[in-house]
Amino acid sequence: IFDVILRGSAKSGRIVQDLLARGEQSSTRLTFSPIKEAASYNIYRKVAGEGEFSRIRSNYQSAAGEVIDRDVQVGTTYLYVIKWVDGTGEESEESVEA
Repeated sequence: IFDVILRGSAKSGRIVQDLLARGEQSSTRLTFSPIKEAASYNIYRKVAGEGEFSRIRSNYQSAAGEVIDRDVQVGTTYLYVIKWVDGTGEESEESVEA
């Protein structure tokens, strides 16, 4: 039995790379290296030191690899991960936390 994984598939094992989160005045700017085959991205966030990640954006379009989270509380530390979504709606594994 052979498992075939297409290169352009979210199940290929490729993850979003180079995720950086930078706090700004009442927002957080996320930058990452976009994946050419991605149809969209799902963005997840959690408060540092607390439970599970929650999806804060679904099917986010970003050819430039940037998203701004304006729904933040000043003085709170957040962690983010991003998953890319392929054309069939399959979601990749999560990126490294930022």
